[in-house]
Amino acid sequence: MALASTRPLPAQAGPPAPNQLLRLDDRLMRARRVRITTPSVSLVAEGVRVSVEGLAYGKVLSTTGGEALPVPSHIPWEEVIRVDLPSNHALAGGLITGLVVGGLAGWGVYSVGQQGNDIGGGGIALLGVPVIALLGVVVGAHMHSWHPVYRMTHAPAGRR
Repeated sequence: MALASTRPLPAQAGPPAPNQLLRLDDRLMRARRVRITTPSVSLVAEGVRVSVEGLAYGKVLSTTGGEALPVPSHIPWEEVIRVDLPSNHALAGGLITGLVVGGLAGWGVYSVGQQGNDIGGGGIALLGVPVIALLGVVVGAHMHSWHPVYRMTHAPAGRR
């Protein structure tokens, strides 16, 4: 069953190549949530599977306008503009925080040592760098975004 659309449908995109279908199906099958964008709606769903005909989903978690969509349903490839998976920034948050704090702590210990002062307290401060980096991981884990795993390769009709 196709989703109703008030906008022009995209050009006939057709399904991805068979090897891409298998990889995409594997990635989406393992994902807890998948965001699917069509000309008329963007929805977040569970239980998304890929076939030559399009995408099938088992449960809709949310839609852009709160529309009620049939569950389960099928979206043909001609209507699929983009498919995204969620990601978080835990690794980047930890690495950036660790590098910044480690660099500042190292610079502080170095400058204290250059002045001929005791660096015992500064050296102990370096032990706090992993703890602060872990805090960066926790903060980064709560910063979610979506990254695309499929994009339509053709321009929508009338925009060529």
